[in-house]
Amino acid sequence: MASSKHLSFCISTKGRDHDVLRLCESLSQLVSLGFEDWEIIFVDQNADSRIQPIAETYRKRLPQVDYVSTPHEQGASKGRNVAAEIARGRWLLFVDDDAWMIPGVFSLITQQIIPGDEDILWLGRMVDHKGNPIKKEYPTTSRFITDSRDLWAVSGFILIARRVWNQVGPYDEHLGVGTHFGGDEDTDLVLRAMAQGCRILFDPELCYGHVPNPHPSDEKVLGLARGRGALLRKYETTAFGPGLKQALRSYLWEMRWKRPVVMALGQKESAHHKALILSGVPQGYQDWRAIYG
Repeated sequence: MASSKHLSFCISTKGRDHDVLRLCESLSQLVSLGFEDWEIIFVDQNADSRIQPIAETYRKRLPQVDYVSTPHEQGASKGRNVAAEIARGRWLLFVDDDAWMIPGVFSLITQQIIPGDEDILWLGRMVDHKGNPIKKEYPTTSRFITDSRDLWAVSGFILIARRVWNQVGPYDEHLGVGTHFGGDEDTDLVLRAMAQGCRILFDPELCYGHVPNPHPSDEKVLGLARGRGALLRKYETTAFGPGLKQALRSYLWEMRWKRPVVMALGQKESAHHKALILSGVPQGYQDWRAIYG
């Protein structure tokens, strides 16, 4: 679709109407800052279309709100792709439905990123309610990412120009929440951008709020682990393969030595989840190979 807006927020959602309300409230601050050349696209995968009343309410307060109901098409990657097809923005920002935008980030996006180089794909970080990073290994300074070994430490917040998206998108709908391989759809997209020569810039100032999940379900942990194993298999024979393999080997080694430690400390849930990761990664690798080669 031809670009007629500066920025499109693309959101696939299921089962999180209260979180979507918080996200809309955070986005309303953009209007108070005087920036109105943007839109938000909700792709509602709930069977009861519960996001529709929220979209109708915020159409009165936000510059442009589009709503699509796709209850028979599940998966975050699929929903994001639907949103991207509708989006009219020159830049696309893919936001989790349980996230919220932080006011200080808006200045960075509107004053530096949007007027800047469209050949840069921007990555940022997730923080909790107190502003603490959700991943401990985030870099502390802005830097270009050139090594696939670093991607698992930084991916999660993707701001991409429409022109680049048209070259490297869409999201792989076999990866991500709602699929057997329940993660790393964002890392996959960034790897494809790297393969096309796009520069990948991580900026710790580009951040959004995200609710930590201290007690994820077993299926959530397994899905993320399977996604990581699947990603390695998908890129194993490419130039990114050695870096991903090295990063994954280090990650699994960390899970192995930490598991008996947390078990000794009485942290049974943490030990159980590490065991799931250790089984889920090779399972994802094998399952991807069996299905897709």
